[in-house]
Amino acid sequence: MRCFFSFSITCLLFLAPLPVLSMQFEASIDKNKMTLDEDVTVTIQVSGEDVQDNVPFPAIQESPDFKFVNKNNYQNSSQNITVINGRFKKSIVRTVTFQFVFKPVRIGECQLPSFAFNYNNTQKNFAGSKIQVLKESPESADIDFFFTFSKNKLFVNEQMVLTAVLRKKAGSAVNQIKRPEIEKNLSRYFWMKPVTDKVEGKIESVNGQNYEVYRISFIAFPVLAGTIKIPSVPLEYTVVERRRQQNRDPFFNDAFFNSFFDNATTKTKTKYSSPVTLEVKDLPSLRKPADFQGAVGVFSIAAMVDKTNIKAGEALNLKVTVSGRGNEKSFNAVHIKNIDRFEVFDPEITATADVKGGEVRITKIFKYVLIPQVEGAYSIGPITLYYFNPDRGVYDSAQTEIAISVKPGKVSRTSGERYLSKEEIKLVGKDIQYIKTSAGRLTDQSKRLYREPLFALLTVFPFLFTLVFALVQRQRERLETDIEYARMKKARKKAARLLAGAETQVAHSAGGEFFATINKSLSGYIADKLNLAAAGLTNDMIRETLLKRGVGNVAVDEVLGFFNECDLYRFGSMSASETERRAQYRKAEALITRLEKELK
Repeated sequence: MRCFFSFSITCLLFLAPLPVLSMQFEASIDKNKMTLDEDVTVTIQVSGEDVQDNVPFPAIQESPDFKFVNKNNYQNSSQNITVINGRFKKSIVRTVTFQFVFKPVRIGECQLPSFAFNYNNTQKNFAGSKIQVLKESPESADIDFFFTFSKNKLFVNEQMVLTAVLRKKAGSAVNQIKRPEIEKNLSRYFWMKPVTDKVEGKIESVNGQNYEVYRISFIAFPVLAGTIKIPSVPLEYTVVERRRQQNRDPFFNDAFFNSFFDNATTKTKTKYSSPVTLEVKDLPSLRKPADFQGAVGVFSIAAMVDKTNIKAGEALNLKVTVSGRGNEKSFNAVHIKNIDRFEVFDPEITATADVKGGEVRITKIFKYVLIPQVEGAYSIGPITLYYFNPDRGVYDSAQTEIAISVKPGKVSRTSGERYLSKEEIKLVGKDIQYIKTSAGRLTDQSKRLYREPLFALLTVFPFLFTLVFALVQRQRERLETDIEYARMKKARKKAARLLAGAETQVAHSAGGEFFATINKSLSGYIADKLNLAAAGLTNDMIRETLLKRGVGNVAVDEVLGFFNECDLYRFGSMSASETERRAQYRKAEALITRLEKELK
């Protein structure tokens, strides 16, 4: 539930002979009453099929009652499906949200600035709403709400302690206080983890007055760089108001009867925290490692395998454990050198995060299945995690490696030989050919074999066989030596195997396992087809690479929308019915088929 009221801004469109595009507009403000120390946020949304990238900000018409604080925007898209005469029509609707923050400069009834929007020959004008600005709310002395930060200057993804402080004057008319939705209101600025789920109050004296004080602490990681203006966060509470009934009989004008006949009512009111400014520095580009993924903190790395002596072509299990102080969501892979000597399967990734001593301590485990292709004694690695150390202000790394010995096996790329197993050795003939004792069937030797049609066919057949064999052998050698080509050729079959497994989960899976499988089928297909590492694949990388390979915007949006839907079912609280799971299964099949055609 949102803790603040939204009120529609009066929107006036000046009529003119302009072309009409399929765009919709929405505008709102987060409050219509405020005090001088509060901010007001104006939100304008533009959506439609004609909305593309780089939509400009609406122009602000200055107002003498408010001063501009900051602005930001973000974009998302959704897919609409309509059925007309039995035919399905898909459309991508993009929504661009603009937010403007203002602070009042005087008390009284004030007018917010108006806005003018101009995009692709479409104009829209928004008239500013009127807002009542108060010097001080009546309950401001009875309740207080503000934030404290352990650091006011820090790097992107550097952890700090964010504390929300709620103070209620003891014995005041303030009755109940709802827990503020801090994570919801600040999720655009921080990735947050509560220090504890329990919130206990205690009595503290402030300026000689007793207050009930509650503190809610989080470990917070800023996700935006620059001068970040943390907006006001709403806090809902109830106030008890008593009304005395008027009695005509003076007999009842007694303190006892007055208190007995008083009517007590409760009203819900809102208190806003004061905005806070943080200086968040972006990570330096100087000496940034090429394989740096965004990890910030201090980490260590360890690795182990289930066997160090192995034959070529046999599988071994590699377990890489990263632990330390930081945000586990900031990296999704480790860098492994000499990995081209192995056939590598996508890792299984698990992570845990605990708050200890006011810090987030994480453990992230990557489990790989590797099949060595080259015989000899060599190392897996170095296995490296590159990270930025905010304490020292420099990039650092954690490394480890494991020595293994690979003996000749069924697969070997050093000598070019192919080792045969006992099952592959077959009896092809015998040394002794016996002399026949009977003449058997005799044929007319006067016939010329070269005149027979069969002779011509048999003459051409060896050449055709040799040509086909050479092509097949060349294809096989390329699949064994060219890993990029092999991944691309096997991508569809590998995705089909995963989808076949997902089909068996449609009716019986609880949902998470099924959506993880179809997600892996499509992401693995894209990674193999484009020769990318599946472990570190992000939506931005997928969009950029697919567009470069000539895949259309609509198809790319559908692929990313599919991943977002899977994540909602995997990590959110949503559950999917069997019908919805079957629909997602068919959608994954269709997307893979479509990409197979567009990536030819």
